Amino acid sequence: MTSASPDPTDEQLAALIGSCLRLLDEEVPSWATQRALDAWRAPSPAVPGLMDRVVAVLRFDSRHSDAALALRTRGAAPRQLLYAVGAHDIDLRVQNQAGDPNRFEIAGQVLGPAAQGRVTWQADSDATPGAPTALDELGEFVLAGLPPGQGRLLLTLDGQPVELPPIELGSQTAAG
Repeated sequence: MTSASPDPTDEQLAALIGSCLRLLDEEVPSWATQRALDAWRAPSPAVPGLMDRVVAVLRFDSRHSDAALALRTRGAAPRQLLYAVGAHDIDLRVQNQAGDPNRFEIAGQVLGPAAQGRVTWQADSDATPGAPTALDELGEFVLAGLPPGQGRLLLTLDGQPVELPPIELGSQTAAG
């Protein structure tokens, strides 16, 4: 049977703490720092596939509604489109851009639970989408200077891609 070693003295504890502090002053190797950072870094999100996209449903299109009786408007009223997707509604106003009858503007707002995101217009005639526009704190956005023709509004709400049915700019008939 071996006897337990006696507790260290105060001087021995002070020497042990001093040697530990000296080791802490040495520089950590870069490979060890990188390994620690890699262990705590969040994985990058996967690119959404076809099944990960959510398609919004058109609930209302002012172009297809009967005009209200005795309602007078000055000039052409903007076209209103209302889409539903999950817990959100997406309200769009499509109209000619002021001063240029060959350019269009889409102003919209994402309604429902607070969401962060961005919106992009992709014309069917162009293989690459335009520059994304961020939603503001009220979920509003404006895309201006869009050429006539058919295209899609692509939204990303809280990281989830949302695709709206095609929208025709400059035609009397709507696709979608």
